[in-house]
Amino acid sequence: MATSKLCAGTFSTGQPWPVLTTTAGTDGKRSAFTIAAGKPRELFVSRVFGICTSVCESTPGVSAANADFSCPSAVEHDGLSDIGYTQKHHIANELAVISVIRLEKTR
Repeated sequence: MATSKLCAGTFSTGQPWPVLTTTAGTDGKRSAFTIAAGKPRELFVSRVFGICTSVCESTPGVSAANADFSCPSAVEHDGLSDIGYTQKHHIANELAVISVIRLEKTR
């Protein structure tokens, strides 16, 4: 994990989740933004899912080799998790919408 803030909680399904940047293979840069999910009512997560990488040509938003993601915030409503985060020293704010049910089915 990079030196950025994380956001964590429990979905309405009972699954624990953190949203954070991961740094494996990135020389400590905040360039892989991820969400992890666990089994309902367990304390630990068991799967990690990518939200965005530094270069994401197939998706909208900022795409740069030197991207760093930080300051995540998330809220769940109507079976969706809205995850907001900043990119590159707060020059761009982005939003990812992820289905909580899909995270539960991929355990």
